[in-house]
Amino acid sequence: MSLPHEQMTFDVDAIRRCFPALSAGTAYFDGPGGSQTPTAVADAIRDAILRPLANRGHNTIVVYSMDNQTGTLALVEHVPTQGKIPRGFGIDPEGNWLLAANQESDSVVVFRIDLKSGRLAPTGQTIEVGAPVSVVFVPAK
Repeated sequence: MSLPHEQMTFDVDAIRRCFPALSAGTAYFDGPGGSQTPTAVADAIRDAILRPLANRGHNTIVVYSMDNQTGTLALVEHVPTQGKIPRGFGIDPEGNWLLAANQESDSVVVFRIDLKSGRLAPTGQTIEVGAPVSVVFVPAK
């Protein structure tokens, strides 16, 4: 379900009561004593944080970097998607290209990913397609 540009708040104390491992204020997703979070979930959270994020309210893709020692996230950039309502995007399996699906402007815009910095550069290539909502790369047969 998608909410139109609303800020959401959560009762942190209520969430902590549901997950006792959070009572100390720190969650160790895969610690030596085991955890309440399956590895697949922890991997998905990590991957989601480290990947660009579509920002529908601003029509941008936001890119973060992470300090490998502290885990601290830092904003790298906001990149306009060159369309309206970036509903989703896909990154090719090699990590070289990001395709942004702009639902309300009927376009998919291609960006090159700088492999060192993670920054995005528009290629000038746009694919016209009716109301795209996601991009999926499939292996060629």
